[in-house]
Amino acid sequence: ELELPKKLRGAGAWLWAAATVASRTVYVPFDAAGALCPFGDLFNYAPPPAPSDPETDGGSLLPELDHDDLCPSTLNWQPSRELQASAVCGEGNYNEHTREYEFWARSPCKCGEQVFMCYGQYTNLELAELYGFLLSGADLVPANAHDTVIMPSPMLHQAGVHEDCVRLAGAGGGGELYLLASGAPSFSLLSALRLASVPPHERAALSGLAVTGERLSQQGDADALARIASICRELLCALPTSLSDDRRQLQELDLSLSDASTAPSITERKITDEAENERVSLPRAEPHYRMALEWRLCFKTILLRAAVRCEKGSALLRNKLFTANTSA
Repeated sequence: ELELPKKLRGAGAWLWAAATVASRTVYVPFDAAGALCPFGDLFNYAPPPAPSDPETDGGSLLPELDHDDLCPSTLNWQPSRELQASAVCGEGNYNEHTREYEFWARSPCKCGEQVFMCYGQYTNLELAELYGFLLSGADLVPANAHDTVIMPSPMLHQAGVHEDCVRLAGAGGGGELYLLASGAPSFSLLSALRLASVPPHERAALSGLAVTGERLSQQGDADALARIASICRELLCALPTSLSDDRRQLQELDLSLSDASTAPSITERKITDEAENERVSLPRAEPHYRMALEWRLCFKTILLRAAVRCEKGSALLRNKLFTANTSA
């Protein structure tokens, strides 16, 4: 036994130790648990390169967004933690020859300039659970390109994406059927939706094309994008709060933090919900609550991006079909 003092043998101490090992260790080849490296846990996080949007005929399947596509309430809110595009990123690795853990920058950096480190590929929910922060931002380009929204299986089933489509697309479980932070569908989600657009007796024969990313038909892609947009709109309407509600609560929360007259002992504040003309309660202005609001904004903004991009993409495909049919 380690003969630890009593204060280090309780559940709280164990949770602290487990969180430390899970969030602060670096990889070493001689111990599966990793190792704690002095100064190694001081680097802030930078995500890996963004995944690519699905392509068809040499170009992107989905059109890009502009500021007129998203409602004003989702833009220009100030995230608590946002990575600048020009940030200097670094890497770390254990040197078996020197038996040292080394960190280096991928590009030249100035004296005093911050160097970020990639911990791995994480969604915002995983970052919040493991490290206690998230990369937020409601701009047209997401701060965390690896954030996702998993599509609910009941809604996919209702939209015609049945179990055979998921199985033939090679998705396995529903965890691979998600939206990327850019609003684009994952590879497996797009493959399953493409198979859902063809008659059931043809799906097995066409599955080989679908799983290689091939378009089965232009009409099928237009239908697939329309289905995604419909699910996203339905999800946004079904959530207890809207983007405007969350934006308003975040503004109220930031105002309470900056207001010097607000007493720290106040546990709730009453604000007026202008949209519903009701009185709602806000918890005490704590970092965890702000992070929850930011996550909700990120989640809903992905849904909005997907809805708008898929609606525009579906409309473009239908216009091309109409033009081709008219000219023929």
